[in-house]
Amino acid sequence: YNRLGLACGDMKDYESALEWHQKDLKMRQDDGDKKQQLTAHVNAGDTYRLLGKLDLATIPLQHSLTDGTADRGSTWTDGWDQHGQMDVYFRMGEMHREQLHSPRTAIQYYEQYLALARQLGDRHEEGLAYNRLGRAHDDMGEYEAALEWHQKHLKMRQDDGDKKEQITAHVNVGDTYRRLGKLDLATSHFNTALQMAQQTGDQHGQMDVYFRMGEMHREQLHSPRTAIQYYEQYLALARQLGDRHEEGLAYNRLGQAHYEMGEYEAALEWHQKDLKIRQE
Repeated sequence: YNRLGLACGDMKDYESALEWHQKDLKMRQDDGDKKQQLTAHVNAGDTYRLLGKLDLATIPLQHSLTDGTADRGSTWTDGWDQHGQMDVYFRMGEMHREQLHSPRTAIQYYEQYLALARQLGDRHEEGLAYNRLGRAHDDMGEYEAALEWHQKHLKMRQDDGDKKEQITAHVNVGDTYRRLGKLDLATSHFNTALQMAQQTGDQHGQMDVYFRMGEMHREQLHSPRTAIQYYEQYLALARQLGDRHEEGLAYNRLGQAHYEMGEYEAALEWHQKDLKIRQE
């Protein structure tokens, strides 16, 4: 049940995922397996979050957090509760940042998540906490603070030798420099990320860089014609990967860039493509 729920979640079939996670939860409740009940509560809560049912998401997430901190003397909590708490803090942070658009509250959860990651010596989770704290500060327009977190994330991934996460960190550092108006530094990080993404065959990483470079040339450098070149590369990869969301975003940005050049007929064509994909 657990794995079927996770697989359906990976396919974004959240209604089916929820059914499987609820079956898992009921079975674990019948068995009295506290450890697996906590896992099932977290999975059900996160699936409700992804479905936009935030009141329903909060109940199982809070329930799992309460259970995970309850019976300190029992054998299963000694080994599980801190990892379980860490997972819940992360999911609650995601919900407050992504769905509730409350990055300040999200930061409180991410900070608790970070504290446990450090306590457990889990460098992967610690790096992810840096990433999310950077994003939350970005969302609040606190770019200096965001930059510090993204730089911590980058340094950790460089120390670990994790190329994929280094690409993500370079993009985030570059984009924060872009928002700070430090365009030379932004370009340097974007170029490093693009080179690494090309070397490792990371098409999603390449797509992300092309988008950010397009944004910088259109918004900060006021060069929509150059931006179009990046957006076209972004669009080509989105189509190749079959990513309809990113494809629609490319249409949107190409429409904006042509509009800024006064090419209204071309802009209209791109915006109509964006509209069609969103209607579908």
